[in-house]
Amino acid sequence: MRFAVHLLRKSLSIFIVQFFIRLSYLFLYGAWCLGEGVSAFNLMTAVSFLKGFFVFIILGEFVVRLISRCYPISHGFLGFYLFVNSLGVSLLLSMTTNKLLLVFALIYVVYSMYIYYVWSDERSQSFYNPNYSQFDLDKTKRFLFDVELEESNVNFQGKMTNLDNRGIFIKLIEDKNVKENSYLGLRLRKKTKITLMVDHYVFQFYCLPKTYYDLGYGMEFLPPKNDSEKELVESFCQVISSRLWI
Repeated sequence: MRFAVHLLRKSLSIFIVQFFIRLSYLFLYGAWCLGEGVSAFNLMTAVSFLKGFFVFIILGEFVVRLISRCYPISHGFLGFYLFVNSLGVSLLLSMTTNKLLLVFALIYVVYSMYIYYVWSDERSQSFYNPNYSQFDLDKTKRFLFDVELEESNVNFQGKMTNLDNRGIFIKLIEDKNVKENSYLGLRLRKKTKITLMVDHYVFQFYCLPKTYYDLGYGMEFLPPKNDSEKELVESFCQVISSRLWI
């Protein structure tokens, strides 16, 4: 399914990846200036660079936009952008014999691979992936676990649609309370208590709403207070993930 969630909170990973993409413009500009043998501190040089690499910069900004909306295709476009940029930097610096600059180029290529890994890992988290589409005829019937959410003494009912050891995605049931809050444009934004029952056992977690999609919320678990609590969450997620839907 192809959908884009709406961000309620931006993660540090998003800022890092977007910053790296824009930093790449400067890195490529410096490599181009070295290859051309011109000064980087010259207005006409900068204009010439912008004209020659206009399409590349537009591609970079397009990828930034995809990442800001967490589109599923964002990691594919990011990988393509970083590959093309690394190739371009390597070709430009191949014209110089300065070993220090070649080392910087190698560091850039390696760090590009790390950035791609960071975003692929971030984008795979459950709070970015509802597991249903707004065009589904029945968005909740195939999901097994009922969930109760409480924020600021207001309760909502929902179905758990995705889960991992970092967070959870919940589709709210469209009752009167949900419809009233949605009509007013309200969103869950504060610390939220999540309660669910599995095999007659009651589990409670505290989360922060991170994304929003079609009356559903992606939430990130608050950091565990100790190792035993962390192990409990991981074990719980491992068991539940295999029984999430019919």
